[in-house]
Amino acid sequence: MVSFLLSTWLCAHSGLAQTGATLQRAEQALCDGDDLGAERSLLKLLAEPGIERTARFEAWMLLAEIHYQRSAQEQFLAATDSAAKLLGLTNGQEQEAWARVETNRCRHAFFAMQYARAIELGESAIARYRRAADKSLWKCAFRIHQALAASYRISTPERKEKVFAHFDTALALIHARTDVLPYWEASIWRSLSNAAMDRMARSVPDHAMYGDRCELAQLHALRIMERNHPNNRLERAMLMNLHGLYLVYDGQPDGCMRWLERSQNLVADDVWRAHDERFIPTWLLTLRWKAFVYYGEPWRSDTTALKSYLAELQAAESLFTRFAAMQATAKGLFTRDRYDYAPLTSSAATCQRLWAITRDTRYIDQALHATEKARRDAWNIAQSLRGRPELRLPDPPVDMLAQLRQRMDPMEGLMYCMSYGLGQVGSRVITLTLTHDSVAFNECAFNYDWAWALDMPEPSDPARERRAFHSLYQALYAPVKHLLHDRVTRLRVMSTSELSKLSFDALIADTSSTDIRQCHPLVEEHAISYPYFLLPPEGEGHPIDSRNGIYLAPTTGSGELTDLVMLREAMARWHEGALPGQLDSSVTDATRAIQGMEGAGFLVWGGHCGGNLFMDDEPITSFSTSFTDSTTTLLPSQLLILREAPTFVVHAACQSGVFHPYGSSGSISFARAFLFAGSRTVVAAQHVADERSSIRLLEHLMDELADGQPPDLALQHAKLAYLREAVSAEDTRPLYWATWQVWGECAPLETGDPPRSLWPWLAGGALVVVAGGRAFRMRRRSFSV
Repeated sequence: MVSFLLSTWLCAHSGLAQTGATLQRAEQALCDGDDLGAERSLLKLLAEPGIERTARFEAWMLLAEIHYQRSAQEQFLAATDSAAKLLGLTNGQEQEAWARVETNRCRHAFFAMQYARAIELGESAIARYRRAADKSLWKCAFRIHQALAASYRISTPERKEKVFAHFDTALALIHARTDVLPYWEASIWRSLSNAAMDRMARSVPDHAMYGDRCELAQLHALRIMERNHPNNRLERAMLMNLHGLYLVYDGQPDGCMRWLERSQNLVADDVWRAHDERFIPTWLLTLRWKAFVYYGEPWRSDTTALKSYLAELQAAESLFTRFAAMQATAKGLFTRDRYDYAPLTSSAATCQRLWAITRDTRYIDQALHATEKARRDAWNIAQSLRGRPELRLPDPPVDMLAQLRQRMDPMEGLMYCMSYGLGQVGSRVITLTLTHDSVAFNECAFNYDWAWALDMPEPSDPARERRAFHSLYQALYAPVKHLLHDRVTRLRVMSTSELSKLSFDALIADTSSTDIRQCHPLVEEHAISYPYFLLPPEGEGHPIDSRNGIYLAPTTGSGELTDLVMLREAMARWHEGALPGQLDSSVTDATRAIQGMEGAGFLVWGGHCGGNLFMDDEPITSFSTSFTDSTTTLLPSQLLILREAPTFVVHAACQSGVFHPYGSSGSISFARAFLFAGSRTVVAAQHVADERSSIRLLEHLMDELADGQPPDLALQHAKLAYLREAVSAEDTRPLYWATWQVWGECAPLETGDPPRSLWPWLAGGALVVVAGGRAFRMRRRSFSV
C-alpha cells in the first residue's frame, strides 16, 4: 500500500514537473518569436483531461499573451475569460490570479477606448496586490503597474502625473526578479516610450525632455530584444516602427523613413513569401506611418517618391483584404472595422497630392477604386459570414470615373469626404467632388470639433454651434460650390471615420442670424443621401414594392428606459393606414423580431437604441425598456442571418444610422447591418433625436413618400417644411431635424394605392425615436432614458 501511494505521488509530482516545464518552454518560445510552436504546445496541454487547475489557468493566460502579441484582441479577451472561469470568486489564495485577469481586462479596455473601465480594472488589480501579505511572491506584479500607467495616459491631470511613477515601479519590480524573461522588461520600456511620445507635442511643457525619454526607452527595448530574443521579428519590427514615429515627431523625417524601411525589410519574407498573416498588421502599420513623412516637405512635392509610395499602398490592398477576412467575425463588422490598418486613407491622400501636382485623372480613378474596394471587401466578408457567397462582388473596375459618370444624372453629384489622422503631425480632410462633367479633389485641415457639432450637450451655445457649421461649410462645401450650386439637386455623400458623424445638409453659409432659417442650410440646395457603394448595384432606381408592410411594436417593461406606450398606440393605427401591413405587438426576443422581418417590403421598427460609444461593443436596440435584458435586445450582427431582408426600412431610434464612426468601409450601425443583409434603403437617425421635432418632421416625410417622391427628395422637402413651420429659433437648431438621413438607394416606394395623406401613420412616427444614452439632455422631453 505504501509503495502504491509513493508511486502515485511520484507520478503526480512528475506530471506537475512536466507540465511546468511545458509552460516554461511555451513562454520561452513566445518570447523568442515562435508563437506558433508555443500555441501548439499550449493547446495540446489544455486538451489533456487530467491537467491540474493552476496549470490550466497558466496555459490560458499564456495563450492570451500570444493573441495580444498578434494584435488579435477578441481572442486575447476570450482566452483571459477562459482563465477567469477556472478561479473561485474571491479566494484569498487566488488574489494574484484575479489581479492578472483584471490586468488583462484593463489592457483590452484601453485598446477598446474604454478608458474609465481600464482605470477601474487596473486600480482593482493593484489594490489586490497591495493587500498581499508577501508581495515578493507576486511574479507578475510589474504588469499591474505597467497596465495602470498606460491607462492613466488618457485621464485626469492628477492621474497623468502618476504615469511615469508607475512605470518606474514596474521596472523596479521586474529587476528584483531573476525568473522573468527579458522580453517582459522590453515590453515595459515600449509602454513607457508610448507614454513619453504622447508628451512630445509642442504645447506640452518640457516636451523635449519627454522626447529624450521616449528615444532612450525605445532603443533600450530594442537592444534587449536583439540581444536576448533576436528571432522575435514581430516585436522588433514594431519597436522599429515606434522609433520611426518618434523621429518624425522629433523633426527627423529622413531618419524615420530609414527605420520604417528597416522594419519592412525585417518582415518582408514573412509577408510576401511565407504569406504569414501574423505579420500583416505590422506591415500595414509601417506603411500607414510612412504617410506621416510624405505629409511634409520636400516629400509631398516629390512626384517620384509619391508614385512609389502609392504603388506600395496599392499592392497592400490585397494584404488588408486578406487580414480583414482572416479576422472577420459577425461582431467585428460592427465594432472597429480595422480602420487603422487600412491603406485606404493613405491611398486617397497620396492620390490627392499627385492630382494637385499633375492633374492626371488616373489618380481620381485610383482614389475611387480604393474607396470602392474597401466597401466591397466589407460587403463580401458579410456575405461570406451570412453563407451567401453568390452575392459576393468582384473588384471594382479600373476606370471608375468613366463608370460613375455613365450612371450619373446631369443633376446629380457625389461628394466623398475622408478624415485623415496623422497623429501629432496633423489631421486633414480629403474631399473628392464629382458631377456629370466636373471634378474637384481637395485637401483641408481637420478640426475634431466638427464631427461632434450636433452632439453638443445642453446647455448649448447656439452661436458656437453656428460657427462650427459655418466653418464646416467654408472648409468642405465652399471650395466646390461653383461645381454644385444651381446644377446639382441630388447630392450623394460618402464619408469615413469622424466625418461620418456629420449631417451635411445642416451645413450653413451664414452665421449672422440666431435663426437657421436665415442662415441658408445646405438642405435648401440639395437632397442628400448616403449610399453604401460608389457604383450602384444593378436595378437601382426601380420602385420598391412596399405593399407587404410589417410593423414591429415594442413591449412594455419596467427597466431604466422610457416605456413606449405612445409608440405602441401609434403602431396600432399605422398598420391600417396608408401603408397597410401586419402588426406584431408580441415581439419579446431577437428570434421573433428577425422572423417578423423576413420578406417584408416595408418595415417599421423602433425602440430604444444605444450602447457604449468608443467601446469594443456593437450598438444595441431594445424592444422593451432595458438594455440589460438580453431577451428583449438585438445586435446588428444578428441581422445577418436574414435570408430575405425587408426592402425598405424605417428604423426610428437614436443613433440607428451611425453608431461608431471609425470604419474604413462606412460607419458602423444598424443601417449598415440592414444593407449588408440585403435591404435597399434605410431611413434612420444619425444622432440622438428629439421626440416633438421628429414627429413633425416624419409627418412631412411620409406624406412625401406616399406621393411617390424618392426618399432623398422626400426627406429634403420634409426638412424644409419643418423649418418653415418652426415657431422659434430653438426649434431650428440642426439638432432637432438634421439627424434623419437616408442610407442606401433612393428608389421611390410603390404602394399599389393612390397617394394619400399619411399623417395618422406619422403621428407617432417619431415617438419611436428613443435614445439609450444618458449623456444627451434637452430642454424639452425626449425619448432618451
